[in-house]
Amino acid sequence: MIIFVFIIAAIVLCGIKPAEKGQYYDACSHRQTSMINGIFTMLILVSHASMYMDYGGVWIDDAYGEFRSYLGQFVVAPFLFYSGFGIMESIAKKGNNYVKSIPQKRFFKVWYHFALALIPFVILYVMWSDNVSISNILLSFTGYKNMGNSSWYMFDIFIIYAIIYLCFMIFKKSNTAGVIAVFVVTYTVNIIMQKLDMGLIFVVSIFCLPAGMAFSLLRPHLRKAVTKNIGIYLISLIALVAATHFLQGYKDDSPYIYNLYQITGILAITMLCMKFKIENKIIEFFSKHVFSIYILQRVPMIILDRYGLSSHHYLFIILSLIFTSAIAVLFDKLTAKTDELIYSKRKAK
Repeated sequence: MIIFVFIIAAIVLCGIKPAEKGQYYDACSHRQTSMINGIFTMLILVSHASMYMDYGGVWIDDAYGEFRSYLGQFVVAPFLFYSGFGIMESIAKKGNNYVKSIPQKRFFKVWYHFALALIPFVILYVMWSDNVSISNILLSFTGYKNMGNSSWYMFDIFIIYAIIYLCFMIFKKSNTAGVIAVFVVTYTVNIIMQKLDMGLIFVVSIFCLPAGMAFSLLRPHLRKAVTKNIGIYLISLIALVAATHFLQGYKDDSPYIYNLYQITGILAITMLCMKFKIENKIIEFFSKHVFSIYILQRVPMIILDRYGLSSHHYLFIILSLIFTSAIAVLFDKLTAKTDELIYSKRKAK
């Protein structure tokens, strides 16, 4: 299993372009954040595939288990963090008009893509489940329940989109107040979810998106501070890496530490991207299909596992990768057509 991590690392290294002396890249450009998301999409695919396998004490697989345990939910941190960053950048540029568009262009659009992707999971659930629950099926379309898919992430996304809309409709004239309100309401929702015993998976990454929004506000000042000279840059980077490693050791003690571990980690990666630009066609493919690969990858995994192929570790991962990539491309073509149909009609009205 660990061999796939080395392959991903090799792909990344093949596409790295160092910045010239005294120069810094825009680490938060859409291109670079998409490439980071592409890398972590590959890591998530391997991580999810490993969940269907019995390592059986093979050292090369056990080594991957240690690596996977170390990262934990960090593999989703870039998606949430950069999503928050992108939302805040749009609010800063477009103002309240963008906020007003969140229900239609963010919430509904993401939800109906998710709902379409959920259909094959529901079909498999109905076909192969011994005890079909209609309530579970209905609740799965909110992300609260799952049909074998990774639902918690979507539930958190829907909750935070609603929080952002609410907070920025109230604090129209102050982006800083809006972001602070998002943190406060997210903290309140986080407490409620813990009281309801929804599961730690719902709360250990929830602050990553608001953190991305805060980073958008602070980035000009932070960039100016860390790029004064290479010494400050290196000290800042080392401090973030050290903090991330330290927090990782305590991440399971508290969901707040878990969130902070992921936030410091993605900040460290963002700093690295100031000095190293990633350009690679393979990563670019994954970066263009992040949502569809993330949402749909368990469909082929469930089917392959059903027919016993998960016992053949390498074959299972390779087939999962091939089938997921094919399904993702088709799915994105479908949603591109439906988006055009839905939103062109809205514009026409």
